[in-house]
Amino acid sequence: MSFANCICLEAHRVNRGDDVLVAVIDSKVDKSHPDLAGAIADEFDAVGTPAPAHTHGTAIAGAIAANSKLVGVAPRVRLLAVRAFSGAGESAQSTTFNILKGLDWAAAKNARIINMSFAGPADPMLQEMLARANARGIVLIAAVSNAGRNSPPLYPGAGAGVIGVTATDAEDKLMLQANRGPQVAVAAPGVEILAAAPDGKYQITRGHRSRPLTSAGLPRCCWRRNRNSLRRKCAAILSAPPIEFLGRATKSERCRGCACCRKLGRQIAPVCAFPEALSKSCRLIAMAAPESLLVEHPTDDIVVFRINRPQVRNALNLEVRVRLAEEITRCGADSKVRCVIVTGSDVAFAAGADIGEMAEAGPVEVMSRNVQKYWRAIMDCPKPVIAAVEGFALGGGLELALCADIIVAGESAKLGLPEVKVGILPGGGGTQKLARLVGRHRAMLLIMTGRMFGAAEALSMGVISEVAPTSQALVRAIEIAREIAAMPPISIMQIKEIVNAGVNAPLDTALMLERKAFQLQFATRDQKEGMRAFMEKRKPKFEGQ
Repeated sequence: MSFANCICLEAHRVNRGDDVLVAVIDSKVDKSHPDLAGAIADEFDAVGTPAPAHTHGTAIAGAIAANSKLVGVAPRVRLLAVRAFSGAGESAQSTTFNILKGLDWAAAKNARIINMSFAGPADPMLQEMLARANARGIVLIAAVSNAGRNSPPLYPGAGAGVIGVTATDAEDKLMLQANRGPQVAVAAPGVEILAAAPDGKYQITRGHRSRPLTSAGLPRCCWRRNRNSLRRKCAAILSAPPIEFLGRATKSERCRGCACCRKLGRQIAPVCAFPEALSKSCRLIAMAAPESLLVEHPTDDIVVFRINRPQVRNALNLEVRVRLAEEITRCGADSKVRCVIVTGSDVAFAAGADIGEMAEAGPVEVMSRNVQKYWRAIMDCPKPVIAAVEGFALGGGLELALCADIIVAGESAKLGLPEVKVGILPGGGGTQKLARLVGRHRAMLLIMTGRMFGAAEALSMGVISEVAPTSQALVRAIEIAREIAAMPPISIMQIKEIVNAGVNAPLDTALMLERKAFQLQFATRDQKEGMRAFMEKRKPKFEGQ
């Protein structure tokens, strides 16, 4: 449904959000901004590192509760400003742990509404926390993102009990980039607005991801268009001394839909905005730009890397490959890290390489890229690597999973090496690794036909380690990682090294490697601790020494 024809002024006559506690889970808010005077009831920093106020968090807070030069949709609410995201410029990133901390704090502060202007793949821990908040009667509002009509559902907006919001355009139709589907509860006018910015400044924000701004129980509403009035109000705002614009739009970005923008003749586009109204002909503020690789820490010694390109089913571009290699190499050198997990979304672990990067490439260019070196960095990581696979793991996605030491796949996962269907062959280790796992003849059948196979068949062939219920692969991977993290780190690293080296070595050589590694364990403190703990009938405390 759309509330494009509601009138905000009439709504404010009924309710301006008086004293309603609204938690904003976002980046750092400039609580000293004049338009947020008295609006911030309390704040919490889930990230815990010093940082200046951020454009996104400040804009979202202002769009909800501005009460001076600007008027938010609920100008008398009391905000709980939760910093769960950090970053520079327009982008900001977070982890599941930081978001969970922020949600827990907001619930403890008795927030009646929680606003979440971010989107990503399903996360079991986040979904569980939101279910608990919902059970307590907390209203949950989230943008469903702008990955387009073919995007899979993104969370938390697609979660049960969450009011998922998408955007309409100037014609009151769904915007081309807007996500859609049964997860959408409300379609709001996708307007761009003049918003608060850090250091007491103002910004014209553009995009359409942050639509959940009716946080105080007010209907989503915008002003009926009165172009003469709009022109005067825009002119008055732009000439006001306190306003400092943070940037100018390019010619291609200029608003074509608002008469006021055209008549003013200023580069204030893509849209116009004014204190008391949101113009229906414009679009709403942008959410922080998503990272293609998210880093999460379910525990201090386990690191989860989540591929985050939902608009292309987590297709592997060069950026993701480089980031994965760099981050996993860093984990390998970090003594605090005991185990690494690589995962994607419920829709796709990784649906292959990014064809757009390869379609017009020549052999010299492909050779110079040498993307195989990034997979080598993952295989060479001395710490255990677990792949948690849901949905599609195809082509480069399956080759990435095969770099892991353990693969846990959800029951509905689909795996395969379909490169032959686009005129090439697997080039990231697929032909050789699959043949060694399933045998030459079965590998020939799978690779030459490019057909997909399910998790049960993959387990029977020895391609994966374990099958988990659908959407529970990451949960199970974390359980396994915790088991491994409790073991002596030196022994774990030696096990990985000798198994990998011995697989392709003659048996006598492999047995010799095992014998030497076994003998070296008796030089470690963990060997003494483990055996003493066994004899003393207590739990050992392994320190990696």
